[in-house]
Amino acid sequence: MQQACTQGRRFTFYLLDGFTQHAFTSALEALRLANDVLGRRHYSWQILTRDGQPALSSCGMRMMADAALTSERDGLQQPGRPHMIVVCGGRAIPPADGKAEGWLRLSRRGSIAIAGLAAGLYSLARAGVLDGRRCAVHWEHFPDFSERFFTTKARQTAFEIDSDLYTCAGGNARSTCSCALSKMISDGT
Repeated sequence: MQQACTQGRRFTFYLLDGFTQHAFTSALEALRLANDVLGRRHYSWQILTRDGQPALSSCGMRMMADAALTSERDGLQQPGRPHMIVVCGGRAIPPADGKAEGWLRLSRRGSIAIAGLAAGLYSLARAGVLDGRRCAVHWEHFPDFSERFFTTKARQTAFEIDSDLYTCAGGNARSTCSCALSKMISDGT
């Protein structure tokens, strides 16, 4: 985990097995580059998995986790909670996970911005955080997603921003994170 920063913004990346490294690292690089431009560590991040064990990426590489989902869930009411949660998926549709979906609902109720990359969008939809909201869906998932989650405003676009909800259909995560950072900066946060 990158060292926590004071007076800065913390991002929590939740990695699902099969996550795409391209989308994940593009999002992470946007934060690192923002810190470089600012000349200080304003944006920090941590990496979570369901059980705190390494996540297996779509290319077979393992990514170490800083913590398990339960530790982050317990800290939602504490100072230092994340400003944004980024659920990183891959091509495969992730299985339902009541603990992760409950955490996303609690985060949403706590006014934490949420992002979904690639098929990580399914976790957001199952949690109900996409109901009535615009979201970017990869063309391969669009027919299935639209049928399952008809209360969403699914779009076949690279990314969508609907207030504090950010979605990216795939590898354009840098654009999604850059847009989120731009919005935070313009809002003075």
